[in-house]
Amino acid sequence: MKTHTELGYNTWLRDRAGKIRYKVVNNFSVGEVLEIGCGDCEYINYPKDKYIGIDINKKYLKKAREKGFNVLYMNAEKIKFNKKFDTIVCIELIEHLESYKRLIKGISKHLKDNGLLILSTPNKITHLTNHNPFHKKLYSYNDLKLIFNDYKVLVKYGIFCTRKDFLFCNQISYIWEKLLPFKIQCSMVLVMKKIEGKK
Repeated sequence: MKTHTELGYNTWLRDRAGKIRYKVVNNFSVGEVLEIGCGDCEYINYPKDKYIGIDINKKYLKKAREKGFNVLYMNAEKIKFNKKFDTIVCIELIEHLESYKRLIKGISKHLKDNGLLILSTPNKITHLTNHNPFHKKLYSYNDLKLIFNDYKVLVKYGIFCTRKDFLFCNQISYIWEKLLPFKIQCSMVLVMKKIEGKK
């Protein structure tokens, strides 16, 4: 019998969640945009002359360039530009870092006062175990509010999965499937505004 992954459910759920996250990104982004961890720019729909993406995956960067995007090889913890941006996008990245501090420092340094930060990450509350070996640390909404205390949360979105979705992803056991509510907020997308004068 094939596993859920072999059947393609992980890919299906990832694609659905990706489209939802980037609907927020595409609707809220303004001015010049920097995306940290841009991947292959699969879901971004923003004027290419106002967009810069950075990543450390050369394979993804090559694909993004083939689509006409302006992308650079750059580490998320070592961001270096001689300019500031109106919007910074950081989708499903912070959980992959051992420490968020250098990422936050880079974001704050390169985001204009009153600029927008659009960030998404798995919700720690509904991920009962850190099942993904590439995830270093998970965060709750309250964690993020404390970390980004120089920002005002304008909008919070939850990406909701059904219990069936979670079982397809093999992320929770049968007993938890019975205990959890029908819909689970498996990921958060926050639109935050940098408070003027904060560094």
